[in-house]
Amino acid sequence: MQTNAQKSWENAHKQLVALLRFLDQDYDESCEKATRPLESFSDDDLAYLIHVRLRAMQGDVSKKAKLNEIIDVKRSLKELSQKYTELEKMVSTLQETNKQLMAEKTSLDSHLAALQQVQITNIAHLGKEKKN
Repeated sequence: MQTNAQKSWENAHKQLVALLRFLDQDYDESCEKATRPLESFSDDDLAYLIHVRLRAMQGDVSKKAKLNEIIDVKRSLKELSQKYTELEKMVSTLQETNKQLMAEKTSLDSHLAALQQVQITNIAHLGKEKKN
């Protein structure tokens, strides 16, 4: 039973070493150069180092998520800016059209007033002719 426990511990220790190597190959190489291979570390030390690497990776993921969010916001802002510019152009065009229509209405109102005046004059003239 003790032999099985020893084998299980050795396997778990090897897995911790393999995981740390996977997470930080540069650190593994520096330990080898310093003649202190990862296999010589205690399980607690290996677990701590793995934990630190995972936290660092989690921070990187968080930064990437924020970066992606910033990129999305910038893209949305650019789209909104383009739409705003298009709407400004439409407003300008509609204002110009409105000015033209108002000028045309004023002209037609003047023309209508002149026609009404002519009609009143004609009616008055016809009225005088009937009396005579």
